Amino acid sequence: MTTGRRLQQWAKRVCSARTMEQLIDPVIADLQHEYARTKATRQMLHAGIVLLRGYCAFWIVLAVHVPSMWLHRTIRGLRKLYEESFNGAVVPAVIAMVIVSVALIAVPAQRSSQHGLLGIWLLVLLLPQSVPLSIPLSLFTGIVCGLRRRPVTKTVRRTVVILGLAGTLVSASTIVWVVPVANQAFRTAIARSVILEGPAEMSSRELRNYAVALRNRGDLAKAGDLLFSFHARWALAGAALVFSVFGLGVTALRLGRISTVLVVATASVVYGSYFDELHELARARLSLFSHQGVALMFAWLPNVLMLLTSLAFLTKRDDQRSTFAII
Repeated sequence: MTTGRRLQQWAKRVCSARTMEQLIDPVIADLQHEYARTKATRQMLHAGIVLLRGYCAFWIVLAVHVPSMWLHRTIRGLRKLYEESFNGAVVPAVIAMVIVSVALIAVPAQRSSQHGLLGIWLLVLLLPQSVPLSIPLSLFTGIVCGLRRRPVTKTVRRTVVILGLAGTLVSASTIVWVVPVANQAFRTAIARSVILEGPAEMSSRELRNYAVALRNRGDLAKAGDLLFSFHARWALAGAALVFSVFGLGVTALRLGRISTVLVVATASVVYGSYFDELHELARARLSLFSHQGVALMFAWLPNVLMLLTSLAFLTKRDDQRSTFAII
């Protein structure tokens, strides 16, 4: 086998044709040339050193330059995507949703009759509560408005999924570390004294352990309420990715402007009110949620239904494209 051929074949599996042409192939060519020239002089030790040096150069290029090229192309693709799709529609839509979320969260702070620095501090403490819901709704609105009547390429889909994963990471971090602390600080500021933590101020682990302890003591209704809240937290954390994929599905339908607005508004209202409405409807039978499987199923039901609907929308669009291609 030709020297460096196996490295070249392996690199083709992970590198694009452009990366192979610009980086990998020149390194392999230099390796083959230098090794053949040194080997012709019958200096085997020197030839071995040249071969080792060529292998080292190959792995350095693969480990350093190829990732930097991938990053550069990703940034360039994001910039192009931003200029073509997100510049005029997505950013304003996201900002509008964030403003609406902040306004809704600011109402309890205004009702607390606290003004001045304390009122501002209370508003700041309430803002983390808006993050798990405002991020997915903002992404969903921005994606649907920004990509409406625009081609949804693989790069667009990949970018949307990355945005959804980033939003999910931010939401999960906020729910796990920020919201419980902020809630407790808000209650302490209102009461002007140290008070015990409630379920909303507990960490996810503390909430689950407390719910299991209540279930073991026979308080099934309270345990079911807390277990549902526990799983609802993680369902909200994953909502950013779900809404991003759902936005792609809605975009694939190529709806009109009014239909798009109706879909966005309906999905946002239904998802935003689902957990409260379900809690009210099941208030008389909260003990059902004391079973982990039942609480998990009802908490993640909206996410699952939205993902299945998204896949159906995307599949329908792909089928239509295939039909038109055949015709």
